[in-house]
Amino acid sequence: MTVPPLTQALQETLSVFDCGGDPLTTTEVAEELGLGRRSTYERLERLADEDCIETKKAGANARVWWQPRVEDRESTTGVGEGSDGSPIKDERELLYRTTREIAEADTFREGLRGAIRDVCQKTEWEYGEVWLPVEDSGIRRIDVDYYEEGFAEFAALSEGYTFDTGEGLPGRVWATGEFEWAHDVEEGTTEEYPRQNAALATGLESGLSVPIVADDETVAVLMFGMSETREVDEQLVDVVSSVAADLGHLVLRRRAEQKMERERDLIERILEASPVGIQVLDDEGEITRMNERVREILEIPADRADQYTPDDRAVYDGDGNPVDPEEHPFARALETGEPVFDWEAVIELPEAGRRWLSVNAAPVLDDDGNVERVVTTGEDITHHKRQAERLQRQRDDLESELDEMFTRVDDAFYAVDKQFRFTYVNERAEELLQHSETELLGRSVWEVFPEATETPAYEAFHTALEEQRQTEYEVFYEPLDFWVEARVHPSESGVSVYFRDITEQKEREQELKRYETIVETVEEGIYVVDEDGYYTFANEEVASLFDLSPEGMTGLHTSDVVGEGTMTVGQQVDRKLREG
Repeated sequence: MTVPPLTQALQETLSVFDCGGDPLTTTEVAEELGLGRRSTYERLERLADEDCIETKKAGANARVWWQPRVEDRESTTGVGEGSDGSPIKDERELLYRTTREIAEADTFREGLRGAIRDVCQKTEWEYGEVWLPVEDSGIRRIDVDYYEEGFAEFAALSEGYTFDTGEGLPGRVWATGEFEWAHDVEEGTTEEYPRQNAALATGLESGLSVPIVADDETVAVLMFGMSETREVDEQLVDVVSSVAADLGHLVLRRRAEQKMERERDLIERILEASPVGIQVLDDEGEITRMNERVREILEIPADRADQYTPDDRAVYDGDGNPVDPEEHPFARALETGEPVFDWEAVIELPEAGRRWLSVNAAPVLDDDGNVERVVTTGEDITHHKRQAERLQRQRDDLESELDEMFTRVDDAFYAVDKQFRFTYVNERAEELLQHSETELLGRSVWEVFPEATETPAYEAFHTALEEQRQTEYEVFYEPLDFWVEARVHPSESGVSVYFRDITEQKEREQELKRYETIVETVEEGIYVVDEDGYYTFANEEVASLFDLSPEGMTGLHTSDVVGEGTMTVGQQVDRKLREG
């Protein structure tokens, strides 16, 4: 019976065991493979089903696994026979041995060398060689071979030999990707077997060539020979094909390992260069990996890193309440299979005391959707927290100062947001607007004072907000029965308005205008002088007496217009008028 080759994953798992070595627990094998316990356990069960390893329970729930010695297996491995009745020595042992050697091989050549040797030693093939592709085209025989003493000359002649694709027995197998059996080399031609004469001279009568295939691509060709003619032996073909299949798995494994090594190197560089702490925990919550930044953040000594557990540091929430390890992000991700983001807590450290951390946790699932491990990241945000607290204190202090300042502002003041809704109103504004701050907050200016939309105030507000520049306006607002003078200051959040009641000023201005109108209409000369003797007003009649205009006379000193005597008389009259 032909034993099917192990998958790449099973070969990798089998290579962990030493033949006849000590039993291993599932956890020990999982750590060696870098897998979760569930995935590892499934692989071990399949290897046990294939009789590659043995197992037994250890304690209530544990189980151990081991690989028996070769001599322990001989009682269960029989001797097969070829289709012509010729013996195949320990077929299962051959496949077991080559599978193990291939799985343990560090390089493809090492796996090839062990496979060629094992096949020749355990079957009747007396000569074996390997062909690999060359860069331009075709294939070349490499220095990986095995042969009995009588075939050394043929091996030396063949070393470095090249065939085009489709040329010779190895070239045809390379081209077709199918095995080919040469039952009698002497019956063929030199076109079919370019090395025919050399082979016959050394006694090689028949041969078999099989491809090594990986990802549907032929990557190498094995060729075997023996010193007698032999019809096609299906069992021999199956055995050698099984070995070739394992070698194909080796190629895939090496490719995967190389890719994994590159990825691990990349991950290693990312981990060490990362400004945040990163650690990995297995499905039992044990830390399997942490970067240098984690050790710095958590103050973990280098010689204690492999002994550190999540409950070695006390953790508190924002209110100072202790947080159990079962409530940590990694535990929640492990239990739910869902990621946790931006979890903040305070951690107690030996040297630095209490520090704020921000933590994320993401589960890694196996093929069955079970959590295999959890990756967590942590960042020390103490500086940001303290900065935020300082900013909040500064903001609170500023608000207090502003409140106090606004209460001392003589002008009425209020602030509105971008929708022109009241956000602040001082006491003077409450008086002038005839509404309390409570009544106004949150309401739109235009809702409370709809008539204002028809005044310059509406345009001034919008211009200040849209063009981010100060605007001013004066208007008589009839609903409140007073004149308003306002300055509108823009900000990113809205506008601030300083305003005052200028009704009295407007009334005085109107009274002055009426007085000036009266003065201008009388025929007598009229002028006004201030206490320092400067003309502040002169009508046309008086100004013409001095050949001046009213505007030209305004601002002149009396000494510039009249003589000293007249000025003295005027000052005496002025003094008597002031004294009543």
